[in-house]
Amino acid sequence: MREASRDVESASKVVHDSKLFGKSETKVVTRIDEFFWRFELAWELTVFAGAVAYGADEVRLHGCSGSCEIMSSTRQPPRPETVTKTPLDTSLTWPLQQLSAPPATLLAFKVDREAEGCATPRRNVQVEAALVAGASLSRWCERVDHYFRVEVFPIFKPTSVSGADGGRGHGLNLDPTASFTKGKLFVPVLPLFKARGVEADAKQAAIEGDAAVEGDGEQGAAETRQGLVAVAEAGDGASPVLRLGDISLLLRLQAQQMAAKWCELRQAFPPGDEPSALISAAEAVLCGAVQHLGEVCGQYAQGVGHLEEMLRRQLVAAFGKEVTPADFDKYMVYHDQRRYRPEFAPEPFCFAVRRPDHYPVCHRGLEPRTS
Repeated sequence: MREASRDVESASKVVHDSKLFGKSETKVVTRIDEFFWRFELAWELTVFAGAVAYGADEVRLHGCSGSCEIMSSTRQPPRPETVTKTPLDTSLTWPLQQLSAPPATLLAFKVDREAEGCATPRRNVQVEAALVAGASLSRWCERVDHYFRVEVFPIFKPTSVSGADGGRGHGLNLDPTASFTKGKLFVPVLPLFKARGVEADAKQAAIEGDAAVEGDGEQGAAETRQGLVAVAEAGDGASPVLRLGDISLLLRLQAQQMAAKWCELRQAFPPGDEPSALISAAEAVLCGAVQHLGEVCGQYAQGVGHLEEMLRRQLVAAFGKEVTPADFDKYMVYHDQRRYRPEFAPEPFCFAVRRPDHYPVCHRGLEPRTS
């Protein structure tokens, strides 16, 4: 901690007019005492096996530490001396379970259509597990982004002319809609179908193969055949879903935009290895990455819901109308009229609540409600 004092002159002047001494001017000078404190922050991004961190199975992926100077007008520290935040954890069990064992690592997610609980593309055990894992990962991304942008970034603000920043502040654009990736990067999770025949499929594959060989050589051809992410083949023949070559192109576009954005953030923010920078390129890239990952998880949930709604609309179109409980009630009334004689036909439930020798107080009945 250090202390500094400075004098600030008032913008207004006081003029005294005396017949004996003439005119004189005075200014009010205010003595300001300022107290500067060193704020330090350290964070790590790790993965670990099991439910307890800080063990032998923990692997550090990334981390950074930084500091800045904050100012107060009293000797009372503006923040606690030491704060240890509760770790922000999320489970990666389900995503890792979708990968086969090395050396041939494949993404082998498949819906078991023969299972008893499989009803629709949305209502099955596999997709339900994917949505639960995606929602958990999305919440983790929101918490990490909230911690940096709401709790850490506002601390780094201008101090005064006596401060290390000279009162100019950091000069960084911390607006998430302007500086980071929210809504700016391409999300390759799309509920797309493509109608094509076998001949058109083969022709498109030949075009993509020639383009890959001309553009990237042998590596590009291998990526076109296998995709940027290897996916286990589900069957032969023409399919309305996108081919692996199409998926590879979408992933390549996403990777290109991510690389360009990370480069832009590294140029706009101080280097991550600079100890005096509380907000560095490391924090900026991390916030951008979790924002984009949250968008990917959210768009997957929206895409699955879109497919479910499309199937529902097709089902309603096949029936000709949307069948409601009121329609079933009308059908049962019609069915009972055809099955029973009038004297034996079931009657709507109606029970009179009464006392002896008194008129019924009220009636209880079951009537259909239409909305």
